Amino acid sequence: MVVTNGAEGTSVFAVEKDTAGVSCETRLIVDSQRAADITLDGVAVSSDALLGTLGGASEALEFTIDVAAACSAAEMLGISIETFERSVLASMAKAKCAKVVRNATEEGVQMHGGIGMTDEFDIGFYMKRAAVCRQAYGDYHFHADRFASLRDY
Repeated sequence: MVVTNGAEGTSVFAVEKDTAGVSCETRLIVDSQRAADITLDGVAVSSDALLGTLGGASEALEFTIDVAAACSAAEMLGISIETFERSVLASMAKAKCAKVVRNATEEGVQMHGGIGMTDEFDIGFYMKRAAVCRQAYGDYHFHADRFASLRDY
């Protein structure tokens, strides 16, 4: 899926990876998960590739960010979230969890000393995973600002 922001607004298109002009390079990120750098160069698709209506994807993307932020927050604390007040609670949870998980992992490394950063102890892995989770789907600053804006602060 490719998100565009044109004169009509935000739209989403389904673009196959073998489409002319699409290149993809996978890599490992700090917590040993895979990420991809996708480059689009002169890609052209038919109108059939449009998902939804032209310029009508903003609300769906906002909802996707809410769900992704809530899931990321749940992963950081090792819990599952069953229900949540969409935008406000998702951003509040993500911002708070980002602060808590950073403090917890930094304290864990401090308690173990330098050896805590080796592969012999899980705390080094937890710190790396927490670093990725804190940045995924918006970092602390993004969600704290979003929470404040939604609550009219």
